[in-house]
Order: sequence, then C-alpha cells, then structure tokens
Amino acid sequence: MGELNTMSINFLDPEKCRFYINPNGFTALKIEDKDYRRVRLLRTLPLHRPFEYISVSDMDKNEIGIIRNAADFPSESREIIEKDLAARYYCPQISEIYSIDEKMGSFYFDVSIDGFKKTFGVKDISRNIKMLDSGAVMLTDADGNRFIIPDINALKPRTRRKIEPFLY
Repeated sequence: MGELNTMSINFLDPEKCRFYINPNGFTALKIEDKDYRRVRLLRTLPLHRPFEYISVSDMDKNEIGIIRNAADFPSESREIIEKDLAARYYCPQISEIYSIDEKMGSFYFDVSIDGFKKTFGVKDISRNIKMLDSGAVMLTDADGNRFIIPDINALKPRTRRKIEPFLY
C-alpha cells in the first residue's frame, strides 16, 4: 500500500509573529529568529472572510503560513496586515448609479465613485454582477476591474431601482 499524501496547514501564531515594514516600504515578517524581508499577503476567501485565512508567502511564492484571523494579531501587526490587503485589494465604491445602457451585448454604467463620475462596461452581466450575502454588490468590468456597492439597501431608491433588475 502506498503512502497517504496529506496536506497540512501551517497557521501562524500571533504571539510568535511580527509584521513590519522593511526599509523599502514593503511588508515583511519576523517569526521568532526567522526574518522574511518581504512577504505577499493573499486572501483565500476575499469576499466572505476578508481578514481571515490570509495566505502569507515569500517572494518566490512559497507559502510561509496562514493567518487564521488578523484580529488575533497585536495592533501594530494587524494594522500592517490590513493596510497591505487594502492596497492589494483596492475596490472602488459606487455611491450612485446615473444610468445603465445596453449597447451590442455590453452594459455601460455611468456611476459616482468618491464623488467622481466614472463610466465602465460590463460583459456577460449574469456572471459579472454578484449579490453577496452581506448585502453588497460586486461588479466586474470588461477589463477585470472590480467595483463594489457596499450595501444595496443604503443606496438612494432611484439608484437601487437601476441595479435591481440585474441582481436576480
């Protein structure tokens, strides 16, 4: 009988790890006496648990371990984790939808993001507009950029009416 090949998960111990910013401004990690001068943080569940189960890898893409929950880390490390993830997963927030027009199978959205007007196109609308369990709506444009409406119910009624037909 052959050997059973099992996979193990190395959860990082918040008491033994310290995230810091290296002299070049990148996120780094020290685990006891081992120093990783630059690390990459990737969300394994970006939509449903954005600050849990975060993969930490070196720059050669070798996984060092998994952060079970960023909230378990001391405040200094937690702030570095959150800032790194915010930069990597930047997702502009839509506050208002002015119009949605269909042209040749694509839908063009005129929206407000941080007080600025933005227009983008969405192809295959059934796959690229997703209602999340939290009440947020995620849109992915034709170039792969993501936009979010953090809370569909917080939108003005006229804006909500424009997006609702695409959610069901």
